[in-house]
Amino acid sequence: MYVTLSTFSDLWKGQYGQSVEISGLHYIACSLGELVGSQVGGPMMDFLYGRRQQPTPESRVMLMFLGIVPAWAGVLAYGWTAQYRLHWLLVDAGVVVMMFGMQLSGMPATAYVIDTYGEHTSSAMAATQFVKSLTAFLFPLFAPSMYGALGYGWANSVMALAGVAISLPLPVFLWRYGARLRARASSTY
Repeated sequence: MYVTLSTFSDLWKGQYGQSVEISGLHYIACSLGELVGSQVGGPMMDFLYGRRQQPTPESRVMLMFLGIVPAWAGVLAYGWTAQYRLHWLLVDAGVVVMMFGMQLSGMPATAYVIDTYGEHTSSAMAATQFVKSLTAFLFPLFAPSMYGALGYGWANSVMALAGVAISLPLPVFLWRYGARLRARASSTY
């Protein structure tokens, strides 16, 4: 997401020749995807969690899988529609899908941390936020060069492939081993 957002305004000004004012309106697509993702994901997460007879933090993980597919499909759609300079509405639609998927997979990840760490939630959330902040700092440093060399289509394809390689194993690991890891933790967790 940070790589995409770091090149977002350059896309609209450079590829599409839009003014700064008009290019800023495309951030509405980001907001729309996040908004729809939160409004769909919250009730869906509660429904899936409530269906379990004995809900555990791992019950939250299932929704992460559902968010991974639209998130990275949206990254691909955004990249290739921008690469071929298709209508701006198609590019924004890819961004909406991407942000929807990011929200759909991010909310259960946050809920998992909250459910798992109880009284240590603030420390656990700070640790996860540190990783997000580090990527927000590092990715924009190389993104313009990567997009300049590969173009929007291939650069987003690389990001989608890396994203799937990183984001898919995590929920699988938590689903499979999360309860065992929690059982081995000290009693304060």
